[in-house]
Amino acid sequence: MKEITTQYKNGHLRPSSFSDHEVLSENYKENQLIRCQTYAVSKGMEPSVEQNNTLHACLQLVADNHPQLKTKEQVKFHIKVALHFVHEDRVAVRKDGTVQFEYKSFSFKELRNMERLRIFDRAFELCADLLGISVEELVKEAKARMQRRG
Repeated sequence: MKEITTQYKNGHLRPSSFSDHEVLSENYKENQLIRCQTYAVSKGMEPSVEQNNTLHACLQLVADNHPQLKTKEQVKFHIKVALHFVHEDRVAVRKDGTVQFEYKSFSFKELRNMERLRIFDRAFELCADLLGISVEELVKEAKARMQRRG
């Protein structure tokens, strides 16, 4: 089962972010029927959803402009490692003694935890640093790209 956030607009359900669009296009064929269950996002969560969508747009912006981190997945992993965004209760020790963590997802399910840990702010700062620009410039460009795709 895949989880995305959609928006009801002009009589149709539309992915609310580029990331949600990617999930659909990577997992389903054009015109394929998909069974969905819908739940309204509470008004209190709406700013978080917008912030999560902006984060994913920033990750893509870095991937499009960074010399080593060429894909959104590479950028996302780099940020998770830098933030140590891990499940504290999912740790394994390898035979050679190295510790392996399981990284958390930048997904809708993790929004409350991301807010509590200031993950959004810290991730925006890291993305901006990777591109050598300010957080304000990063977010402005990411939002402009979101508007062009929307």
